[in-house]
Amino acid sequence: MIYIETNDTCISNKGSCKISKHLLLYVFLFASLSMQAQDWLPRYGDSYWRDSIPETMRQSYIKFGEQYIKKSWNSLPVSAFAEYRKIGNRSHYESLLFEKRRQFAALVMAEIVEMKGRFLSDIINGINSTLDETWWGLPAHYNYEEPRADFQYVDIFNAETGSLVAYTRYMFSDVIDVYSPFLTRRIDSEICRRILKPTAGNKYWWKYATNNWNPWICSNWLACVLFCEHDESLKKEAIKQINKACEVFYNAYPSDGGCNEGPHYWSRAAASLFEVCYLLTMSKNESKVHLYDSKLKKMGSYIYAMYAGNGYEINFADTHGYQAFLNVNIAYPYGLMTGDKMLCQYAAWMGQKNEEIHNPVKLFNKSGNWPSLGRELIFLLHIQTFLK
Repeated sequence: MIYIETNDTCISNKGSCKISKHLLLYVFLFASLSMQAQDWLPRYGDSYWRDSIPETMRQSYIKFGEQYIKKSWNSLPVSAFAEYRKIGNRSHYESLLFEKRRQFAALVMAEIVEMKGRFLSDIINGINSTLDETWWGLPAHYNYEEPRADFQYVDIFNAETGSLVAYTRYMFSDVIDVYSPFLTRRIDSEICRRILKPTAGNKYWWKYATNNWNPWICSNWLACVLFCEHDESLKKEAIKQINKACEVFYNAYPSDGGCNEGPHYWSRAAASLFEVCYLLTMSKNESKVHLYDSKLKKMGSYIYAMYAGNGYEINFADTHGYQAFLNVNIAYPYGLMTGDKMLCQYAAWMGQKNEEIHNPVKLFNKSGNWPSLGRELIFLLHIQTFLK
């Protein structure tokens, strides 16, 4: 039996909704039965998130989410979006968008590990508010002064938002279905309109690029495909295109695994390529670059080879300062799955320095321009190995 603690009423931007304790209890019981399908990523309601995650970590995530309980979901002003082309200011709109995504990710992560229903009303409201946005990307990557519903260009942040929504849909599918089957359909429809159709139907430059945009977008595109594409033929075609794009990126990489963009972008270059390989492998789809590939392993070793000691890394190419920072939530799985013990040890050491076990939010909050939900969930799948 799972204890449910929740308010009876939530207010969404679509109106008032009722989420009762009895309804949530039904959802949890239904979810526990559906776990028999043995999905590679346990869904919300699975005891894994309660029993396998250290209590100190769970409390850190919960505290992070609590600051956003009953906090309103702000709209993103068109006037702020237009500032980039009018006066060259991109930071204003970006700060508003990044904080809204941080709010979303924090609430979702908190509810996954607590499983009491306290954050569900805010998550439902956040889904609706996000789906109401005209475009999910940044003005610096857009052709027009204002966002247009009929121009869904896929940039890195449009794709990342799609991934955030897709992971949320997957984790909470039973809850969302009980609240409103129409919301589930709307999520799928919006992901299709904003991500799946544009990426499959356009020869975007980044599909043939050798910089971080290629695997960065492909890793998030793939999450949308795996969780929101229900037509098997379209899924197969999308995965084919993702593999092809990632092969372009992989083939252009030097044989020694060096990242020409510098250590700052390693997390969204080599690590994003690994993320694609990991997701394809775990979902039992073909990956053209295998996890045991020797060059992929060398691409991972680059990040600790650039560490200079005393908290510093070599400042090369597009690196933003000398302070070493590591996204442990992707670096550790990278080392683990490619058999690089040194990368695992480096990730564990950096995690220890940053209180990963006692305060994981410290790194989770810095794992991207907003917290990377998908990567954090992947990392937590391997937390017991990390603890050893």
